[in-house]
Amino acid sequence: MINLKNNIILVRHAESIKNIKHIHGGQGEALTTNGLAQAKNVVQTLRKSDIDLNALRIYASTSVHTRETAKIIAEELNLSIEKPLEFRPLYFGIADGLSEEELSLRYPQIQALFEKWRRREIDIKELIIEGMESPIDFWRRGEAFLKTIPNEGNSLLVCSNSLMILLSNIMLGNHPIATNEYKHITIQNCGIIAFVKVNSTTYLLNREITNVEISTSSNL
Repeated sequence: MINLKNNIILVRHAESIKNIKHIHGGQGEALTTNGLAQAKNVVQTLRKSDIDLNALRIYASTSVHTRETAKIIAEELNLSIEKPLEFRPLYFGIADGLSEEELSLRYPQIQALFEKWRRREIDIKELIIEGMESPIDFWRRGEAFLKTIPNEGNSLLVCSNSLMILLSNIMLGNHPIATNEYKHITIQNCGIIAFVKVNSTTYLLNREITNVEISTSSNL
C-alpha cells in the first residue's frame, strides 16, 4: 500500500540576480526583491496542500540563492535546514559562471547547444561541454543523495535548476545512459515538483502539489 504521507518535494530557488543576468551554473547570487516575495509565496502554496508541514525536513543545495530561499521557507515554517555537502549543482565546465551573452561571444557553439537542450531537442548525453561533470557522475551523486532521505515522512529539497531536473529524472526513471529521456524540464522560480516515495527505487509523481508540466504515465 502506498503511503501518501511520504513525499519528496522539490522546489526551485526563488528569482536571484543570477537569473536576471542569465548565468549558467556558478555559485549563485542573492535573491532579488521579487525573489524574496516568491520564497514567501511558495510557503502559502505548501500550506494549501494536504502535506503535513509540522515535521517537514528541509534540505538546501550549496548555491547562494538556494540557501537563501530555503532560509526564508524554514523561517516561515519555524523549521531548521539540513545542508548535505554533496547536494551540489551540475558543473558546466568552461561554461560555468558565464552569462548567455558571454557564452554567445566566446563559445557560440556551446550557447547553441544549451538552447537545443532547453528546447528538449537533445538529452543530457548530448550536452557535451569541455570540463563539464559527466551525466553519469551527476546521476550517481543524485542517487546517493536520495538514499540519505528517510523513508518515512515529508522532505522538501530547495534546488538549483540542474539539480531539480536531475532529481526529477531520477525519480521518473530516465537514466542518462539506459534511456534517451533525461531531458530538460522548464521550471519557473519556486516551481514545485513532488513525488511520493514508494520504496528506495520507486517514486510516483504527486500532481496534487506539482505545478510544473511533467509528462509521465505514472502519477497520482
